[in-house]
Amino acid sequence: MESPPPPPADPREGLRLLYLEHGPAVLRLLTRLVGDAAAAEDALQETFLRVNVDELDPARSPLPYLLRIARNLGIAALRRRAVRAQLRVGPAHTSEGPAAAAQRGEARERIQQALASLAPGLRAALLLRHDQKLSMKDLATALGVSERTARTRLRDASVSLARALRERGVFVGSDT
Repeated sequence: MESPPPPPADPREGLRLLYLEHGPAVLRLLTRLVGDAAAAEDALQETFLRVNVDELDPARSPLPYLLRIARNLGIAALRRRAVRAQLRVGPAHTSEGPAAAAQRGEARERIQQALASLAPGLRAALLLRHDQKLSMKDLATALGVSERTARTRLRDASVSLARALRERGVFVGSDT
């Protein structure tokens, strides 16, 4: 088994490399979580300011650790500003007619509203799992909880999202 490369001698270089490798994923989470590009970029900078490169375990991926810091900062930004995030959903298809495009736009808006209506912690759990494609172990690390608690939060988030979608007429299913 190969040993990991030694950390850079200059901590700033280590932070720069960490930012280059993981910055886009952290920014993606923050943008979706806070719903405001400027606030997401501020939280991204704050995330990397809080990282102590010397304390990172070279045997483990730093991404869950970074996402945990970012999640906490994103939720704090939402609380400070009392902002309800306006999450983006993928672009509309251009090959559809005007009626279909309008219908798709309305559905997309209802989905955005449903996501924004979730408590920040539940929204973060969904985004970390599905947008960042984290494993349950990494999700638990990013949330700062056990895997069992992470599963429970993810289930609660899914149930809350399904309920919010039903209320907006986007999802028709059972109430369980």
